[in-house]
Amino acid sequence: MSTSVKPGSPASTLPARTDDGTGDREGDGEERGPVAAHDGPPGEWPPGDGASGGGHRPERDGRDGRDGRRLGPLGAVVIGLLAVVFAAGWAVIVGHAGTTPGIASQTIAFVIQSDTSVQVKYAVAKDEGDVVQCTVDAFDKSFAILAAKRITVPKGVSKITRTDTLSTSKRATGARVKDCHKV
Repeated sequence: MSTSVKPGSPASTLPARTDDGTGDREGDGEERGPVAAHDGPPGEWPPGDGASGGGHRPERDGRDGRDGRRLGPLGAVVIGLLAVVFAAGWAVIVGHAGTTPGIASQTIAFVIQSDTSVQVKYAVAKDEGDVVQCTVDAFDKSFAILAAKRITVPKGVSKITRTDTLSTSKRATGARVKDCHKV
């Protein structure tokens, strides 16, 4: 069966258009002819002079011409909040990478005493039943290690605060305690 569209006729008589342009509706098995092209002024469908009252404009269904759904403001807010939560979780993971749970080390201060000496004050906290080893080191402006010392915090002590002096091969720019782990 072939259908044609006359100017001024209601849009409901138009067959659904398929990819091949024949207008065949899926499932009804009825073959229809090509759907008429729109040659009228913008915003008017089907083509007509507008005076006959036949100019029906299809209502917008919230789509923007793409085959996907439209993301509204609420969707953007939800996606933004999820991104913030994931970023915060990732920051926590990265911040604790390389640390041993239950051991806290902190560089309190360092003093560059001369071109060949640096003094570092640090604290290490741990469980009383653990033996912990840490590295105390001094470094230059490019973070090359100039001197390093291994220290051991014995069993039976939960926190220590110490000051050590490291001899360096050249002037250090900083010193720290790092890499604490159970033995």
